[in-house]
Amino acid sequence: MKKKIFPVIIIVCCIFLIGGLLIKPDTKPVITDEMRYAMEEERKLAAAWYEVHQKNIDRLDRNFRLYHDILENYREGVVTREECVEQLTSLENDARDTLLSVRNNLPSTNLQDTSYDLIVAIREKTIRYAEAMYHSIGKVRLAAENNGSFEVLDDIRARENPIGLFVAKEVVALRNALEVKE
Repeated sequence: MKKKIFPVIIIVCCIFLIGGLLIKPDTKPVITDEMRYAMEEERKLAAAWYEVHQKNIDRLDRNFRLYHDILENYREGVVTREECVEQLTSLENDARDTLLSVRNNLPSTNLQDTSYDLIVAIREKTIRYAEAMYHSIGKVRLAAENNGSFEVLDDIRARENPIGLFVAKEVVALRNALEVKE
């Protein structure tokens, strides 16, 4: 009986010993001053890009509201068709400038891959949204120039309006990537 128990005890002890060596307690990585400095530089580069991005978002939002206000004023008879065309032309020019600003807001190539890729994803979605806004305004302006009624303009607006700019997932991931985990 003792001969049968001894090998079982040895095997169980070996399993615990090997398990103890393989399963180590979670040790937090040591963050050096150099790593802190690199992360701070990374945050500065991302923040500089994001500051310009946020200004572009504000412009896109302003253009979106103005677009709808112009058409509502036309529907209510507050402005004539000619005034509507004039306002849409001005807005279209601003939408083009905003689109160019979004396209020209390039992330720094000094960013780490994760941050760079997230910023590129945010930028690409914003470009698609700005392009859709610009084209929608242009099509409505063209219809207004061709004596389109409010119903025609509103139909074009409904079909051509950008659906939305959904970048929250990427923004949260970027924030998380730039956090210093102590």
